[in-house]
Amino acid sequence: MDQIKLFIKFSYGTIVAFFISFIITFISTRFFSPEYYGMLSTFTIIVSTTMVLLTLGTDNAFVRFFNHYKSESRPSLLKYLLKLPSFFFILLCLFSLIFYEKISVFIIGESDLVIVVVLLITIFFELVLRFASLVLRMQKKANLYSIIQISHKLIYALAIIIMYNFVSEKYKILIFSFSSGIFITSILAVLFDAKFWFLTKKETNQINKKVLILYSLPFVISSTLSVVNENIDKFFIKLLMNDSYLGIYTAGFKLVMMISLFQGLISTMLVPIFYEHYEKNPEDFSFYTKTFNLVSILMLIISTGFIMFKDIFILILGQEYRNVSSIIPFLVFGPMMYTISETTVIGINFKKKSSYHVLVSLSVMITGIIMNYILVPILGLMGAGIAYSISSTVFFVSRSLFSSLALRIEYQYKKLSFVVIPFSLYALFASLNKIITLNFVLGFLMLILIILVYNKDIRTLYKVLSKKRIKEKEIYDYFI
Repeated sequence: MDQIKLFIKFSYGTIVAFFISFIITFISTRFFSPEYYGMLSTFTIIVSTTMVLLTLGTDNAFVRFFNHYKSESRPSLLKYLLKLPSFFFILLCLFSLIFYEKISVFIIGESDLVIVVVLLITIFFELVLRFASLVLRMQKKANLYSIIQISHKLIYALAIIIMYNFVSEKYKILIFSFSSGIFITSILAVLFDAKFWFLTKKETNQINKKVLILYSLPFVISSTLSVVNENIDKFFIKLLMNDSYLGIYTAGFKLVMMISLFQGLISTMLVPIFYEHYEKNPEDFSFYTKTFNLVSILMLIISTGFIMFKDIFILILGQEYRNVSSIIPFLVFGPMMYTISETTVIGINFKKKSSYHVLVSLSVMITGIIMNYILVPILGLMGAGIAYSISSTVFFVSRSLFSSLALRIEYQYKKLSFVVIPFSLYALFASLNKIITLNFVLGFLMLILIILVYNKDIRTLYKVLSKKRIKEKEIYDYFI
């Protein structure tokens, strides 16, 4: 019960922040053209990519070794792990200021030193926010952690409203507001736990610096590949098309955030449960196979429903963004495949085969580059969407394949394939079809197929959940 309460406290910030983001998207796509939205997207891509290279896996080391050290040594752990990113940030500043013209032109199409300075400030405080959030999370200060997530989006929204009347260049409103959200939120996050950051505690000799570095460095490869995979399609749109198309494509991802919300919540809930079950019952695999089926049912139904109502959802966006409707069916593959793969990747994690994660990322990256190189010049945004859906499927297959090499678990892949193949055809048809009623009817037939294929799983779970009083043991017994 305590774990559930803690999960709720950590989750409500994500949920509220999601709805605030939705409101921001609703407003910003009406007042800002796709071109300006594309510039913001380029700015955020640079921030996220640079963050991976700057942290060098030290954020992962902080999480891994936080509970390994006593409380009086943890501030020292934080300070040591921040030294390396700080050093590389100084080098980044020197490089960026020397080549500021080229960087600025890549972001906004013209030379502007202010944009590059704001970029560096944003990266610095994003680094602070990353570790400040981890400090709160690792100390299980769930309410403060959620408040930080909500504050970030609120400040971003308020900054847009305030700057709209004072800043003439509209792309600067979006970029400056985004930076303001990170800047103010990072300061709040540090102040929420100022003792951890500023009070000097007695230094101990427990910090094994060599172990920390050796643990951190492998994450540089996997994290870099991950952030590259997330942005390959956007880079190709930026290079082969223009900022307007990138803005429209980015807006499509903002809508798909509705599915990504379920992805985050399910992943957050399942990971600790899987580890706990494996520690207690290392030979019992039925728990994972049943969870795999349930997550597959849930994500297939949510994704199908999203495609069915996509033409209603796009009304949230401004008029200039409405043609995003043709790529949304492909974008749902990302959160859907990722969430389902969270139930099949466990073999890699249980057996600590971290090198397999690198192989998975490499497979996805190669697929993404090839598909985008072929499809974007021919089909434009739709080509990028198709490439994204193929890469997402390869991600699921690769994760599942390498996981089975580490730990053999008999998942019902045939059942999933029997549904995913017609789902893919439905997504393709929905991207081309302009008749809303026909799209809705085919989506309804898709839902019937899902229910028929997973009929046994749905009926069994329904019998458990339909009881007036559900005991925790009964739910547990269903999975065992």
